[in-house]
Amino acid sequence: ASGLVKLNTTMAELDVAVCAPRVKALQKVLEDNTWNVKSLACYISRGDADIGNARNIAFISHMTGFLITDMYVVLTAKKLYVLASKKKIDFMSKFKEALGEDGVVTFVKSKNPEATKEHIDAMKLVLEEAGTVGLIPTRHADSQGSFIDSVAKSIKALEPDDVGNQMTQLLTVKDEKGLANTRHAAALTSFLMQKTVRKRVLNVIEEDQRVKHSELSQDIDALAKQGKSADKLGLDLESVDTVYDPIIQSGGEYNLKVSARSNDKRLRTGVIIASLGYSYDRYTASCIRTYIIEPTKAQEEAYKVLLQAYDKALELIAPGMELGQLYEDIKDFIKEKDEALSDRFFKEAGFATGLEFRESGFVIKAGSEATLKAGMTIVFSLGFSDVEDVDSKKPFALQVAETLEITETGNKVLTEHARYKWEAIQFKFEEEAAPVDHTDRTERALRAKGIDLDKRTRGDKGDGEQSTVQRRQEHQMELARQLEEEARQRLEHGDMGMKEKDKTKDNIAYKTADRFPRDKAKSLKILVDKRHEAVILPIFGIATPFHISVIKNLSQTDEDGYSLLRVNFVTPGIKNIKTATGGTSYLKEITYRSQSSASLATAQRLIKEAQKRYKQLENERKEMELVVKQADLELRPSGQKRVLLRDLLMRPSANKKAQGTLEAHVNGLRYSSKKGGQIDILYSNIRQAFYQPCKKEVVIALHFHLKNGIMVGKKAQKDIQFYMEVGEVQTDLNQARGRSDRDEMEREQQERRLKMKLSKTFEAFFKRIEEETNTQVDFEVPIYHLGFSGVPHKTTVRLMPTSHCLVNLTEQPAFVLNLQEVERVHFERVDFKTKNFDMVFVFRDYKRPPHQIGSVPTNQLENIKEWLDESDIKFTEGPLNLNWKSIMKVINEDYSGFLETGGWTFLEESGGDNDEMEEMEEDLSDEFKVSEGELEDDDVSSEEFEEDDDDDFDEDDDEEEESDDEEGKDWDDLDEEALEADRKRAAREREGAPAAKKRKGR
Repeated sequence: ASGLVKLNTTMAELDVAVCAPRVKALQKVLEDNTWNVKSLACYISRGDADIGNARNIAFISHMTGFLITDMYVVLTAKKLYVLASKKKIDFMSKFKEALGEDGVVTFVKSKNPEATKEHIDAMKLVLEEAGTVGLIPTRHADSQGSFIDSVAKSIKALEPDDVGNQMTQLLTVKDEKGLANTRHAAALTSFLMQKTVRKRVLNVIEEDQRVKHSELSQDIDALAKQGKSADKLGLDLESVDTVYDPIIQSGGEYNLKVSARSNDKRLRTGVIIASLGYSYDRYTASCIRTYIIEPTKAQEEAYKVLLQAYDKALELIAPGMELGQLYEDIKDFIKEKDEALSDRFFKEAGFATGLEFRESGFVIKAGSEATLKAGMTIVFSLGFSDVEDVDSKKPFALQVAETLEITETGNKVLTEHARYKWEAIQFKFEEEAAPVDHTDRTERALRAKGIDLDKRTRGDKGDGEQSTVQRRQEHQMELARQLEEEARQRLEHGDMGMKEKDKTKDNIAYKTADRFPRDKAKSLKILVDKRHEAVILPIFGIATPFHISVIKNLSQTDEDGYSLLRVNFVTPGIKNIKTATGGTSYLKEITYRSQSSASLATAQRLIKEAQKRYKQLENERKEMELVVKQADLELRPSGQKRVLLRDLLMRPSANKKAQGTLEAHVNGLRYSSKKGGQIDILYSNIRQAFYQPCKKEVVIALHFHLKNGIMVGKKAQKDIQFYMEVGEVQTDLNQARGRSDRDEMEREQQERRLKMKLSKTFEAFFKRIEEETNTQVDFEVPIYHLGFSGVPHKTTVRLMPTSHCLVNLTEQPAFVLNLQEVERVHFERVDFKTKNFDMVFVFRDYKRPPHQIGSVPTNQLENIKEWLDESDIKFTEGPLNLNWKSIMKVINEDYSGFLETGGWTFLEESGGDNDEMEEMEEDLSDEFKVSEGELEDDDVSSEEFEEDDDDDFDEDDDEEEESDDEEGKDWDDLDEEALEADRKRAAREREGAPAAKKRKGR
C-alpha cells in the first residue's frame, strides 16, 4: 500500500523549495549524460498506486512530494513537460517559480481522445528531438486505461532504455527532507515495537491467552493506525502508512525473509521474533526484535554473540565501505566467536531503504560492490536461522534489525528506542503464578501497557515493599535519563515541541483615512463610532480616534460646579499591549470638564456600551477560533438496522433536561433532541471516547473528548457527554422512614435490574461503534478502585485513570487529562504534617500552562506514585508550592540556558527530608516560589477543601461497614428504637392536642 498522501488538488500545494532542486539534479544528470540518455519519461496510473514500491511511484513522489496518478511526465536537460488534468496541471505549474516560465510546458488532458492524442504526439516529438530516451518503468502489466495505454504505446515505439536501477541509485542518497521523513518513520516504528509489541506479547504470554500470530499482527496494526503513538511523537497520522503487516513468529517455525507473513498458529513461549515496518511520507523504516521467554543456555550464548557482532558492525558501517566487504567482515567476526553460528548466519545482512523499502541494487551480501555514502539510510539486519538447541532439542532463530542513517563520520541508529540488550529481551515467569481473568476492558488495556494492577491496591504492604520502592526508583532514574536525552535532542533540532504563540492582535480604529467621519468630528465632541469600534476624543482642537479596546475605564465626578469625565487608557504592562521603540510616549489618562453633566454622562454611557459590545464580540470570536468546520455527516442507509440509544440527556446542553436520541451513522454520531436541534460528532473529530459505567455511580454515560470544538448553543465545547440518570442522587429521609423492608428491597432490586439492562445496552452500542470504525474510536473505561479524590477545577471530585487518561466524568465540568501529553508530574506540599498535597502536571508542550490538581489525600501518595511509574511518567516531590508561571517563562525564553543550569534537577533537589527544608527554601530561586499574596489569591485554597480530607474514598467500604456493625447495634435494634421513638412522639402529640385547641380558642 502506498504510504504517501495522495494528492488532494483542492488543498495540496507543491513545496517548490524542496522539489525544484530535485528536478534540477535530474536535469544535471541528463546534461552530463551520466545515464547515457538525453531525456526521461515516466507515467503513472491509478493501478500503480495499489502496487507500492514501484520505481515510477518513487520517481513521481520524489519529484513532487505527492502520489499523483494519471499523469505523464517528460524531462529534458532544459525543460519539464507535463500532461495531466487541469487541477494537476495547476499544481505542477508551481515549478515555474523555480524553473522559469519557459522551463515548464504543460498540456491539459482533454475529454476528447483526439485532442489528448495530439498532446501525446507532441511529447513524443520532444523525446525524439532530445535523443536517447530513458524510461522509469512501471510494475503494472495489465491495461491501465485508454490514456495511460496510449502513452505507453507512444514511448514503446521509441525503444527506450530502462533507467530504473540508475534512478534507484540516485534516490539512495537523500536530501534533508527525505532524511527527516525517514527519522520520523524510524521513531514511530521503534516506539511501537517498545511500547506496543513488546508489552502486548508479554501480556499474552503472562496471562496464557490463546492468540494467533495473525490476530496479534492485526491488533498491533490497528493500535498503530489509531494514531495515539503518532500523536505522542508529534507526527501527522495522514502521512503514516504500513510498509508491511506486523510479522509475529514463534514456536520453532521462522520465515526470516522480507516477504514473510504471520501465520494462524498460536503464540508460544520460547523465541518470539517481531518485525515492524512503517513509512512517513513514503520514506520507509523497519525494526526487528527477538524476545525470549524462559531462555535456555544455548539461546543466551547465541544472542550474546549476535550482540557482539552487532556492536562490531556499527564500528564498520561508514561512508566508503563496500557492502560485500562489510558482510564478509561481520561473518569472519562471528566465525572467530563461534564457528557453528557462522554457518547459520543470514545470506543477507540488510539493504538500502527509502522511497523503495528494499532497493535491490544496494544489498549487504557477499560480492556486492556497492558502497555506502553519507545521506543513505539502510535496514541493517543480523541473525541466525535453524540453530540447534542442545537443551530443548528444538531449532530456534534470532534476529535484530535496525534502520541506520549513514552520516559523514559513521552511522546513527534511528530505531534505538526499541531496546535490544539481553536484559531487555529475555523474560522469566514464575510457574506457580496462575493466570487471572481480568474482565474490565481498561484493566486489560493497562496490563497490555505493562502495568501490574494487582500490586496497586490501597494499603498493600508486603515483604516485597522494599524491592518495589527500589524498582520504582531505578525506573524513575531511567525515565530521567530519557527526558534528559529528549531535552538534548530538542535543543539540537530546535524542536521545542511547542506551538508558536499567537501574535497579539493590532486593533486599529480606522484602517484608511476615508473611513474617518470627518463631518461629525468637526463638532469636537466626544463621539462613539459603533461601526468601527472607535471613540473619537477632541485633544487640543484635533478629533483623535481611539479603538475601544485601548480604553481601560471611565469615571465621572462633580467638582466646583463642573462635571469631570476621566478616561484611563491601557498602557504597556497591562494586558497585551506591545511596547513600541524609538522613544514613543503613551497617553495614560485624559480628563474632560464640562458644565453639562448630562452630556458627559451620555458619553460615558455610550463608551461603556461600546466596551461591553466589543467584549461580547471578542468572546464570540475566541469561541469560533476553537471551532473547525466539520465534514457532512454521512447517514446510515435506510435499509440497515439502526444503532441508537434513546432517552439520553446531553451536557453541556442548550436545552436543559431535554432528552434525545443518539444514533450512530457511517462517519459519526448524531444527537437529536426532543425539543428540536441536532448535534453531529464525526468519528474523525474524536480524540478520546469514554464509557462511564453505573456500577458505583448514579449516571451511566458516553463521553467524547474532541480534537476541535463544536458549537453547543453559543459556546464551543470540546467535551460532550450523553448520559442517563440511574438511582437517586438525593434520598428523602422522611419518605425512606415510611418504607417497609420489603419495599426497600424491591426498590433496590429494581434499581439493580435497571443498571444491568442499561449497562448491556450501552456496551452493545459502543462496541458496535468500535467494530464499525475498526477501533478508530476506542472507548476507555475509568477504573473506580484505582481512583483518588482531588480538585482539578474548583470542587473535590473522584479522579480515575483509564488506559491513557486521568478523568472525572460524573461532575461538571468534566475533567480529561491525556497522559500522553504529560512530560512529568511534581507533587507539592508533600510533608508529614499535612493531610493533603497538590499534583502539578507539566506538559510536553512548554507553552501550555501546567495543570494543578489540589487537595489530594496524603494516604494516596504511594498509590499514585506507583501508577505514574508504571505509566512511564517521571515524578518528583517537594514541600513547597512553586511559581510555575515564572518557571515556564524562564524555560520558554531561554531553553538552552535552563538546561545549562541543571534543567529540571531543581525539582529533584526540592524533595529532601524535613531537616533540610529551611536550607532548601533558601537555595530555591525566589522566582520559582509562590508568594503569600499569590497563595491567598489562588482560585482554590487548600483550606477550602480541608473538610473533605476525612471523606477519603476507600475501596474496602464493605469491610468497614462490617466492622461498624460488629462494634455497634444491628439494623433490627435500630428499627426497634425508631419504632419506640415514633410511639412516644405520637403519645405526646395526643396528650398535647386538647391544650393546643384551648390556646387557639383564646
